[in-house]
Amino acid sequence: MLNSQARQFGESLVERHVLSRDVLEDLIDESARMNLPLPTILLQRGLVGPKDLAAALCVALGMQLLALIDGPELPRRLLITSAFGAWHGLLADPPFYGPLLDAMLVSAGYAAVALILAYRTFRRREIGG
Repeated sequence: MLNSQARQFGESLVERHVLSRDVLEDLIDESARMNLPLPTILLQRGLVGPKDLAAALCVALGMQLLALIDGPELPRRLLITSAFGAWHGLLADPPFYGPLLDAMLVSAGYAAVALILAYRTFRRREIGG
């Protein structure tokens, strides 16, 4: 597993609150030193159960697969992974900003949805006494 793939896979586990970011960084370093895939190390240490591992793999592979499928343009542009390549337009001659602006709007949309969900969850909890 490449380092970038391991990081993307690990980030999906961090987002699901299965691992902390510090533990993920240590495991990625260990994976590179031992030349073993990150999922193998996670299972050997018992840090992740099979269901969490399968869910993280499905999310990581599903996003990559949806980005590669040649289909309608709108669903592909609404994926958060479409923003990763949008900066290439800045280096073109003449530069074009359309994909970068679309990526910024999509990222802002994902952030807004996450903030709304977090606010609604936080609002339901009793903090004091």
